[in-house]
Order: sequence, then C-alpha cells, then structure tokens
Amino acid sequence: SGATPSGKPVPGVAIGGIALAKVAYDMGEVGAQSLKMSAAFDSVAASAGLMGRELLTALRTASAGTISDQQLMTVANRAIGLGVADSVDEFTGLMEVARAKAAETGRSVTEAFDWMVTGIGRASPQILDNVNIVLDADTVFQNYARSIGTTAAALDDAQRKQAVLNAVLQQNAGGMSETVAAAAKASEAYERLGASMENLKATLGVAFVPLMSAVVDTLAGGVGAINSTVQTLSGDITQSLDELDAKIIQAAASIEKLKGYGRQDDQITYAINGYRDQIVMLEQARNQLLGNATAAATVE
Repeated sequence: SGATPSGKPVPGVAIGGIALAKVAYDMGEVGAQSLKMSAAFDSVAASAGLMGRELLTALRTASAGTISDQQLMTVANRAIGLGVADSVDEFTGLMEVARAKAAETGRSVTEAFDWMVTGIGRASPQILDNVNIVLDADTVFQNYARSIGTTAAALDDAQRKQAVLNAVLQQNAGGMSETVAAAAKASEAYERLGASMENLKATLGVAFVPLMSAVVDTLAGGVGAINSTVQTLSGDITQSLDELDAKIIQAAASIEKLKGYGRQDDQITYAINGYRDQIVMLEQARNQLLGNATAAATVE
C-alpha cells in the first residue's frame, strides 16, 4: 500500500490496475492490428486479382518461415501497390531471390525483399546494388523492349517495372549455390525463431481480442474512477454521498461483469481485486464525509 500526500492510505493494487489496463490494452491491440492487417491484405490482394490466403501461404514457403505473417502481408501490400508483381509465381520467385541475396549480403530476408521491391517499383536497377544485384539499365530495358516488339524509349512505367522484374527473377535461374545455401542455413535459423515468436504473439492477440476488448472497456471506466478517488482521498472531499454511492455501485457491477466472462485467469482476478480496492477507497471517502475517517470497510 502507498499513501496520498495527506497521509491517507491508497491500496497499491488499485494503482496496479492501471498497469493491468495497459497489459490488457497491448494484448488486445496486437490482435486487433493483426486482424486489421489481414483484412487489408485480402483486400489489396483481391484488387490485383489474387487470393490473399493463397499468396500468404506461398510466401511463407518461399521465405522458409524467416518472415512473420504480419511482415509478409506488409511487404506484399507494398509490392502490389507499387505494381511490382501481380502473380503468385512472381512473388515467390522474388522471395527466393531475396533469400539468396540476404545470405550473400548479410542482410535479413525482409530487408533484401524490401530493397528489391523498391528497386523494381521505381524501375531503378541502380537501387538493386544494395542487395548485390548489378544490372545495366540500358541493357535491361532494351532486351525487354525487343521481346515485346518495341523500343526502350517507348516503354511506359509498367513495362519498365516488368523489365526490371524479369531481370531480377533471372538472378535465381540456377537456384542457390551450395555456399550461399550454407550461409543462409545459419542466418535464417535466427530469423525463423523471431518470425515464429511474432506469429505466436499475433495468434494469441487475435484469440484474446473478444475478451480483452470487453475487459479494456470495463477497466477504462475503472481507471478513471480510481483516479477520481485518489484525488478525493488526497484532499478535501467535494463529492456528495450520492455520488460516492453511485461509484461504489458501479465498481461492484464491474466486478460482476468480469466474473461473468466465464474465465478466471490471473488478469481477470487482478482486475477484480483492483475494483475491490477501489470500493475500499470509496468507502473510506464516504466514511470521511460522514465524520468517521477511521471506520473500516470490508468487501466480501
């Protein structure tokens, strides 16, 4: 327990309720963001004529699990938005090149893929130097123009991107060399672990979204009430008996609401205890107002 500036006690668990609200909020936010990203990914993929789930599954395989689902969806959305690729084969081909170039340059697979998306999206072969892909721009555009029966000067933006994309995909024509594969095996193990942890966090967050959103809603009111009560106990009581009684009733109702969620894990128990301490504080303020500041309040 702590004490207010006036020396009146403030139960420490009630203050801890604020920390609980933060934990619950963070957990729910992870899940909510995961659901939001998933919906956006499906929408963006559909706009390009792709099935989101099919593309995500293919990218998981092509990346060998080195990139979390959230990151995969983020980079894929960016690639689609920049007009970099429009088929599952093109995406998986790019990811395979990214793995090889990550091993060659010491970058993560995510970084390598992102640099490639930027270079292709801007139709700029020079940017690809960052991942050890060295291309001559004139040759790239001339070769592609010749293949479609036009000139390099006549290529539009989409065609220039396609020219760079084709040249990048050719980087993986022979697959990874044994040396590169050995380097990738060592570095990718750590990336896979990190991606797995991120996926687990997102999965747990999604699973807790319904419960956590309800708990956070309940706690939001409670935290405000705790703050108000602490201020009350810190100085002169300016609230009426009716106002204090109403807050006690509200806190008791919150306890019953939490009990009604059907699960009694540590977070729920901690929240209930926080509300009970809040009632103690309110009862103390009520007793002060009645001129009985030393009366004890008991919560069953």
